[in-house]
Amino acid sequence: MPIRVALATAAVIATVASAHAAKRLEVGQSGVLHTTALACPTLEGLQAVLKTAKADFDAGLAKGAAEGCKSYGKGMDIFVVEVPNAFVACIRPRGEKSCVWTTQDRVYAID
Repeated sequence: MPIRVALATAAVIATVASAHAAKRLEVGQSGVLHTTALACPTLEGLQAVLKTAKADFDAGLAKGAAEGCKSYGKGMDIFVVEVPNAFVACIRPRGEKSCVWTTQDRVYAID
């Protein structure tokens, strides 16, 4: 189940993000997902899923489904639309009309 892998990865990242300083993405950059990524239609939805998964992984899976989150695979081309902080970004996957929220560390910026 791909969303299970994406959520597991996101939950682990959420707990160690402050310990690992990564280069912040910038609006307008192109990039590629360098690993499977969980992405949600809203920032609040992503935050709720990560918080829930931290306490109860299976409940996090259910929350992800309820929030309309999806799993995007490694190698997906993306475009950075919004970057409110150093942890998350709204990215538009190739072929999609709207951006989705994910953790920045899932993205390798090309430019």
